[in-house]
Amino acid sequence: MINAEFSLLRESTHFFWPESGKKIDIARGLDYILSGITAQTSLTAWHLEMMIYRTEEIIESDSTITPIHGEASSRDPLLKAVCTGYLDDASLATPEHIEEAFNKLADDISYHPLSLSEEALQVLAGFVFVREITHHLGITAIHST
Repeated sequence: MINAEFSLLRESTHFFWPESGKKIDIARGLDYILSGITAQTSLTAWHLEMMIYRTEEIIESDSTITPIHGEASSRDPLLKAVCTGYLDDASLATPEHIEEAFNKLADDISYHPLSLSEEALQVLAGFVFVREITHHLGITAIHST
């Protein structure tokens, strides 16, 4: 059963709890997560930490965002790109799979900075977002639909 749906767009983030009909719209999205980071940036572990920090700010910006404690889904093309690029093209991502892929990325970036295209940066920011909402909102699986 899907307990919540989410959407991460360039300028906003949306959460929806189908059972209660509760909707939360936040006026920060991908552009905020990537503030100051462009394709010309040689990404380091510090940049990755900043993406985590900004994602946490989005999650914490509305006190009515409550833990999901269950499964979530997204229809965003960005989530599909995250699944393709970081999660072995899985249509169902578990916290363990997400954390394993994130730890590999963090390890890689600690040894050598990454240079990514604008599109690849957006996918990376989407991946960071997925990891953080999984942690902070108690998500047990994410479906890419």
